[in-house]
Amino acid sequence: YSKEQYLKIQNILFDTIKFVSKCEVVVDSSKTSRMTIWRPLMLSKLDGYEIRIIHVVRDGRSVLSSQLKGDNRKMMEKKENQKLSWPFLRTVVGWSTANFSAIFYNFFFKEKFHLIFYEDLISNPNLELKKLQKFTELDLSDTIQKLDKEKPIFGEYQFRGNRLLRKPICGIKNNSRKELNLFYELFYWALCGVLHLFLYRVLRKKQVFKY
Repeated sequence: YSKEQYLKIQNILFDTIKFVSKCEVVVDSSKTSRMTIWRPLMLSKLDGYEIRIIHVVRDGRSVLSSQLKGDNRKMMEKKENQKLSWPFLRTVVGWSTANFSAIFYNFFFKEKFHLIFYEDLISNPNLELKKLQKFTELDLSDTIQKLDKEKPIFGEYQFRGNRLLRKPICGIKNNSRKELNLFYELFYWALCGVLHLFLYRVLRKKQVFKY
């Protein structure tokens, strides 16, 4: 598609969703992978929509630990070959691409960009959701109360990768990061160390002062 064709299709898509749902807010859960890294920029050019970006960062070592376990879908379906091909390379490329884009969009969209650190969301979900509530200007009090009382939260629609319909959230568990072996740890810091430190030492502190 050309840029004009893509924007036209997206405008029709969001207009249709808005018309059918009768909602003023449309949530797009696309990931900023290498294939869609430019999507937020394109969506910002839609007619009649104000875009606000929410980006969740998780420690790359935790992402790598998860990737080493295998493919989530295959594990859920209990298939024989559950391992991912080249999990370390996939993590380094995918994690770096997504979070380099976060740095770019943080400076490009400024006040329309909100960064959430997974570790902060796990350790203090109420505070992070209150920040999100302020950013979106939406009432999230019901979700905050349910999480606080460990009541189930259900997803209303099924998207790829969204398991809320199959397994609702009941509170948030504070799972600590699992340690990697020395080989993976050293290579992670060699390839992702600068980006990791910038995200967690610079942008994380900026988010604290922002709110």
